[in-house]
Amino acid sequence: MAGVATKPSFLATYCQGVGCFNTFGGNLVAAAAGLAVLNTIESQGLQTNALKIGRYIKDRLLDIAGQSNIIGEIRGSGLFFGIDVEENGVPSATLSVQLIDQLREQRILAGAAGKHGSTLKLRPPLCLTPAEADFS
Repeated sequence: MAGVATKPSFLATYCQGVGCFNTFGGNLVAAAAGLAVLNTIESQGLQTNALKIGRYIKDRLLDIAGQSNIIGEIRGSGLFFGIDVEENGVPSATLSVQLIDQLREQRILAGAAGKHGSTLKLRPPLCLTPAEADFS
């Protein structure tokens, strides 16, 4: 599910240049599934969990970065993180790929992002527990 909020003038410009399309537009099953997801997020307090566990993970990542010569800046909000990987202060996509492979061996999924492909992208699930965050 997705939604867009925009000014009518922006939408008119978009529709003139691109047109408008959708896939399975108005699908009641998709709408019901989306509503169920939103209800679960609310009833299980998953936004609050993401903030709490996200702060915890970011603090741990900052500790690790302080002991590492390959980690640059760490950015993130909630449970969405970007970790810049560097070699001698230069962005390194090669090291990022090596780290992604090592993380996958530990059953941690990560991806590469950023202008140089050197930013590790970590996005654990909203329901992540403190014990799962401490997995090493």
